[in-house]
Amino acid sequence: MEHASPSHPAGLLSPRRHHALVVLLAVTSGALDALGFLALGGVFASVMTGNLVLLGLGAGTRDGGLATHALVAIGGFVLGVSVGARATRGDEAPAVPVWTRRLRALVAVELALVVVFAIGWELVRDRHSIPEQLALIVLAATAMGLQSAAMRVSTGNGRSTTYLTGTLTGAVMALAGGGRFRVEWPDLAVLAAACAGAVLAGAVLTAWSSVAPAVPVVALVGVLLVGRPMTSDVGGGPGGGPGGGPGGVLPAA
Repeated sequence: MEHASPSHPAGLLSPRRHHALVVLLAVTSGALDALGFLALGGVFASVMTGNLVLLGLGAGTRDGGLATHALVAIGGFVLGVSVGARATRGDEAPAVPVWTRRLRALVAVELALVVVFAIGWELVRDRHSIPEQLALIVLAATAMGLQSAAMRVSTGNGRSTTYLTGTLTGAVMALAGGGRFRVEWPDLAVLAAACAGAVLAGAVLTAWSSVAPAVPVVALVGVLLVGRPMTSDVGGGPGGGPGGGPGGVLPAA
């Protein structure tokens, strides 16, 4: 576990960089969900609520293929969350968003899984048999489980990049209740990013199906670049002093 004093929390990024990181992760989840739905049996890599419904639908209609695909996706996601939970065991929920070495390592593992997914996708091309589909679904869903665990530790469950119904509900309720758009725009940007990821993956899948997984791969590479430690993130208190207040931000651990 990475330690920090209350005035110097480990892994604190500037709000702009952390938001960019969250948006790129949402692009990743949207892209993998689109690929799973369009080409891997009609299930999702990150939307487990939808997969639970599909599992029930498959059981109710005796559609064994649909039920199997949904169950495998759920199992992969649970595996990813479990690994992420064990990797971050002992980390406390942050008062402010953080991005530590441990979280960067989880995203690096997620990227490795998505790269293997992309290689597998290229090897089987358009000849996705049921076993091949299930193998690809496991990789994508496990990656999304890792991402979900990383975001929960990073934001203290304040923002998600995978299960977004709550994000949409909160933003709409706030705006309908008289809230300001500029306050809710970070959540709206995450929703838009997930949609954009699906749009990009769908477009690439239609035009150049063999390279469709490049969309989530590029987004995750962007996450690691945005989340890397940078000396320019070193700041201080008001006016740039060493106190770590609004005048600056602290380096990622």
